Amino acid sequence: MIMITGGAYQGKKNYAVNYYGISESDMINGKNCNINDLINAKCVYNFQYLTKKYSIDDIKDILNKNPDIIIIADIIGEGIVPVEKSERIWRENTGRLCCWVAEKSIAVIRMSCGIAQIIKAMTVVFIRHGKTAGNLEKRYIGRTDEDLCVEGMAELSGKDYSECDILVSSPMKRCIRTAELIYPDKKIIINKNLRETDFGDFEGKNYSELCENPDYIKWIDGIAEPPNGESSKIFKKRCCNAFEDIIKKYNRSVAFVVHGGVIMAVLEKYGFPKKSFYDYQVLNGGGYITDFDGKYLKIRESI
Repeated sequence: MIMITGGAYQGKKNYAVNYYGISESDMINGKNCNINDLINAKCVYNFQYLTKKYSIDDIKDILNKNPDIIIIADIIGEGIVPVEKSERIWRENTGRLCCWVAEKSIAVIRMSCGIAQIIKAMTVVFIRHGKTAGNLEKRYIGRTDEDLCVEGMAELSGKDYSECDILVSSPMKRCIRTAELIYPDKKIIINKNLRETDFGDFEGKNYSELCENPDYIKWIDGIAEPPNGESSKIFKKRCCNAFEDIIKKYNRSVAFVVHGGVIMAVLEKYGFPKKSFYDYQVLNGGGYITDFDGKYLKIRESI
């Protein structure tokens, strides 16, 4: 979920339209919609009026079935306390429900005078695995399941990494070992779609061994794919799909211990400031700490 809140007429709907690409036809009005309309809605505005018609628990149950919804709610708990008991109950119920929505949301934005203030964003950490023997020799290591070398393990011990609630790793040994060394007390969630690309006929070789190969020259020039390997389009798509699946499932801080190519693929699509695939290269054991607001991974710092 994404929550946009603030006073009345502060630009909340315009922000949803302009930043998140939601059209007004994709929005439903909490004043007059049915609770079941929330199941397939992309966005609901006047969310605060739902608590006049439905119980908090019923609204929560429906929202749990649509975790991608954008919720626009006016702040109604400030100012003069109403005399009518029913109005006070409405304010209280809306406040409690909005607290729950904010907790469930990956991003919470407060609007004032048309200006957005991010008051909650999901911390997402990307870490490239430590060095392997193949990395030391600058070889293309994709499907080869190498473990870390001694140098790689030693380098990891001297770095300070961001804490996380959820730890996700590629299924390859080099990533799992890196995750174990950095986060020894965390349970590792393995996602097979976060493995490195398959370099095909170039697997295990380095530039000096390939520089006279015509197929290799076409590949580094961006006009062909590795023979018997994985296409860049398919690779990038599976990496981004895996990232999206994990982000939808968890709304807490996540650390991805993966491969350089995986980091580059995800940040090429979601990274901010926008850069090209190769601009997001990182060294072994390096990476990025980012804030995800539901649209962009805004880079806070490099590791």
